[in-house]
Amino acid sequence: MGKLIVDEIVQDLLNDAVDSSVGLLIGTVKEDSQFCIAHIAQTYEERDNEDEILKWKSVGEIIPAQVTHHAKQVIRMLPGGLYVIGLYVKEKAEIFTSKYENILKSLITSVNKGLSRNVYYCSDYRDDKIILHFDGKKTTAKAMDNNFKIKPIEVANKKLEWLKLECEYDTVSAMHLGKNALPLKKNLQMLLKTFEDTLDAAKFLIEGDVPDKDVIYEEAEEKEKEMSEDEGGGGDFQEDEPFPVNRPVSPIHILIDKVPGILKPEAGDGHEDFVEHLHFQGKIVAVAFVVAGSSRLHIVKMLKEDILRSMSSRIEMHCESLVDEDHSEDASKVYHEVPRRVFVYLPSRNILVSDYLFPGEGPQDSLVSFRDLLSLDIQDCQVIVNKEIPFDMDELQLRGSMEELLSKAESITKLQNGVGNRKNIAYLLALALIIAFLSICVPLLRSN
Repeated sequence: MGKLIVDEIVQDLLNDAVDSSVGLLIGTVKEDSQFCIAHIAQTYEERDNEDEILKWKSVGEIIPAQVTHHAKQVIRMLPGGLYVIGLYVKEKAEIFTSKYENILKSLITSVNKGLSRNVYYCSDYRDDKIILHFDGKKTTAKAMDNNFKIKPIEVANKKLEWLKLECEYDTVSAMHLGKNALPLKKNLQMLLKTFEDTLDAAKFLIEGDVPDKDVIYEEAEEKEKEMSEDEGGGGDFQEDEPFPVNRPVSPIHILIDKVPGILKPEAGDGHEDFVEHLHFQGKIVAVAFVVAGSSRLHIVKMLKEDILRSMSSRIEMHCESLVDEDHSEDASKVYHEVPRRVFVYLPSRNILVSDYLFPGEGPQDSLVSFRDLLSLDIQDCQVIVNKEIPFDMDELQLRGSMEELLSKAESITKLQNGVGNRKNIAYLLALALIIAFLSICVPLLRSN
């Protein structure tokens, strides 16, 4: 029998949830296959105004398509390591009966299909989906595997400790486009695949060490951890106090072995004449969360997942916002600015979730998304907006010709966060030895 750990705070949220409600279970799966719930987000049937919520009267009225649409929107807002791991139902009547079995299977199946359409949404999640039932007094749960078999699972309430890994990912890449170029979304998805290949080949270093599955991850900077607690991660906030930035708690560097993009045409594919280029550059914040006791290798895997999920979400949201693509011959250069990420803390926990702001939007524009999608009642002063800054389009226009940009893409720094590649490291070590040698020899020569 599997085991489901419900964070104590999540149990409080279940107590406060309205009766006859359904929603998403947000959590993770530990390396020992234990399920852990970090948050719940109610799925609303609809809102008829700012304050009143219309809800289903019974489980039998729940529409799978609405729950699936909710899950597809929420997964974009989650950091690496967190997934939609199932559904919760708050209903006084027992739901694990033959009467509701087909309904529950239909809900889980619909959510699975909806999330699987984007490989980056749940690239590492292949586990069972959880169905949690809370009748107002008792919490029970069952798991449904990929063969639609429902099986029991043990439920335990426990205070969970969540650990964070955060870094910046700075990139410049480009790809060649043919005369009959594909739509922007298709091209960006092809480019994103090269980012996946790059990250798969990359080496992630935590405090200078290659992560190992036998080494438990710990937040190295205790003072940083204390700082985030003092800053009020998930606590009470005053409207007139600005919400501070939670800095990365552990230094991480990414050694890049291959540069993303720059897709060369293959001989005989009918597209040898490449006349346009798609150039992609920017800096994003990557963040991942795991339960205490997880290995360093595991959290680095979650960090990679966050980079790809975040980039995929931005691409999809940007392309959905486009009314029409500019294909006019006069437009020699077309600039697209994808949404940037803003963050808030889950209640009383040091876990960040995010929303995306388009150019010209402010923190107040994210409040509705956090409320309707994640059941978070927050103020705009609680939204962390300066982890990622808007891209300076003037800077892009001053970067030079496309040939120079392609050259820059090919010579992009091999190591993020200001550290060089292996050759640079070897060069710096050699230089350090020479300096040390001279520091010894020069005084000796002077003495002679």
